[in-house]
Amino acid sequence: MKLQGILNQGMQRIARAVIAQEEPMGPPMDEPEGTTMPEGGKPKVLGVEKQAWSSGGYSGEVTDIDVFSSAAAEQMMAPFEEVQVSEVLQFLQDEYEVSPEELLEESGKSHPDQGFIRMNAPETVENMHLGDLRLAVRGARLGFSGNTYNTSWWGPTFDYTMLPEGDSDEPYAGGILLIRTHESGDVRGGSWGSYSDDKAYRIGSYAEEVPWYDLRLTVILNTDRGEVLLDAEDDEAYHFIVVKDETGTFGTDDYVDYDNLMEAFDWEGQHLW
Repeated sequence: MKLQGILNQGMQRIARAVIAQEEPMGPPMDEPEGTTMPEGGKPKVLGVEKQAWSSGGYSGEVTDIDVFSSAAAEQMMAPFEEVQVSEVLQFLQDEYEVSPEELLEESGKSHPDQGFIRMNAPETVENMHLGDLRLAVRGARLGFSGNTYNTSWWGPTFDYTMLPEGDSDEPYAGGILLIRTHESGDVRGGSWGSYSDDKAYRIGSYAEEVPWYDLRLTVILNTDRGEVLLDAEDDEAYHFIVVKDETGTFGTDDYVDYDNLMEAFDWEGQHLW
């Protein structure tokens, strides 16, 4: 049985580096030379709206950030083909040369070194669920795993395992993605938090298609002098492009960050985050 693992953090760094090198967001943008202080002092922020979407997932729909951030895996992965346990078992046998029986055995193992004790393991292959397969492939160190909480604190939170075709370490490889939605408590799970049942989907290219590498956020500041429209430039939503500024504080296409915004506006009673 092939037990070669793929380091998750390394894979994610490679994927981000490849995307950054081959798919630039656009021409370099200059930092604003300085905030223009309109007559009468700083514009006062009366309200903040946040809208989010992912062109790679969620069917491309734009929605309120509170709705988007609580999206379930089946919503985020709506554009992709869902697969069942039998298809994942066949995939692992074809691509990783691991039999269903070996996966059944692995799914019943405990890993005390990882703080995990297996309870209620399936007795037959026919009784295996996608959650059992997730435990089996992680125990055998197949594919790579992660949590989107580490990618974007404002986006939906999913625990996932990617199984690339041919046991590949190529970030553009396709394969099958096992994914479950964080529902409550600590994102680390265990007795501190809870997740939904697992889902599985076919992915054509991990680096190009997973929705959490293509999150988009728009922030609308409603002020006493007009509307300010900002598009986030990173998953942490610290840097922004100014799309529109009716207050005259910034220019269109200015590149601003959180600190610039905190300094430029009167935020009394309002919060960007």
